[in-house]
Amino acid sequence: LEQIKIEALEKSPELASYNNQLKAVLAEIREESLPANPKLSGDVFFPKYYREERGDNEIEIELSQTIRMGDFGKRGLVSSLISKQKNIESRLQLLKTMQQISFLYYRLWGLQQVDSQIKDLKVRGQELADSINSLAEEGRISDKDESLILSSVARISAKQEELRFQIETTSGELTKKTGKDVRAVKASKPKIIELPSFKEIKNLTERSELGVLKRAELRAEIAAEQKILAERESFPALTPALKWAHNDSGTDFFGVGISFELPVFQRNGAQKAKARAAASDAKSINEYISSGAFDAELEIAYLRVKSKKRQAEIYENRVKPELLKALEASRRQYQNGQGTIFELWQIEKEYQESYDRSVELWIEVFATLGDLELLIGNQL
Repeated sequence: LEQIKIEALEKSPELASYNNQLKAVLAEIREESLPANPKLSGDVFFPKYYREERGDNEIEIELSQTIRMGDFGKRGLVSSLISKQKNIESRLQLLKTMQQISFLYYRLWGLQQVDSQIKDLKVRGQELADSINSLAEEGRISDKDESLILSSVARISAKQEELRFQIETTSGELTKKTGKDVRAVKASKPKIIELPSFKEIKNLTERSELGVLKRAELRAEIAAEQKILAERESFPALTPALKWAHNDSGTDFFGVGISFELPVFQRNGAQKAKARAAASDAKSINEYISSGAFDAELEIAYLRVKSKKRQAEIYENRVKPELLKALEASRRQYQNGQGTIFELWQIEKEYQESYDRSVELWIEVFATLGDLELLIGNQL
């Protein structure tokens, strides 16, 4: 799995596309933080009408610079905070992608495990099916039990086909995520972690830069600064200018000028409305956190992982071993002429169902663990 993740960092088309989009967004943010370019303009004047003496030609050059109120540090601060937010979102996206790759890998492992077990069950089922005719002729099995067993054996073949399709589908999804053909990969059993205490989980969430809490703090800070910036930029931009003129008589003129827009129609209303909406969103999130609702959400996610893990361990350590003992005992009894083929087959199926459920629970453990890690903003 770790090798697949490493290769995904280099080959994943999804990650490459996201990184390219991030570069474009960061470039736009940097561009917006810069002041407007200075403007240099020049004019040449020729006398058009004159009676006796032709007037002088004249050259005028003007250098101007538009100045907005946000140019004095505030726009740069907002751009810096937004760039930080985008970089955090990029790292969070990487965490999400790695989790999706891990989950697909775990699901592939589970499907391969069940497929291997189904193959063994199919062989045993075929052996039982081959002996059914002679048992029926001897009257040792009823027509009803014979039909039930043969139908059940046939369903195993159908399930095997379904498993193969699911394995191919999961391999295809994993290949798309990683950019690496994994159809020939034999997935190994995932490493089972010991969950820290909920207190440790809370502390980790509070410290993690990618966690919900830190991201909410940053979002509130950005919203507050954007609101101030929008208010400042509702004032008209000023454009001071330096002017120089020269005519054919050798006279030079120097001057200064200033221009500004009259805020009659446009008063930066759109930016102020966006800033108010962002501030309102940030306030709602902070109220959700401060009310204790987020702590409850975090604890529920934590308990869900613990519950799924306990269920999986019960199946792994108690249900499967006990059913396997019952199955082995039933096989010995049947070989010694005790018990019926129908009873043996029922226990075979029950063991297979417990095996399927055990694998399914482990996959659910990793899925719920991924949800918890996104809330924390860190991999456990």
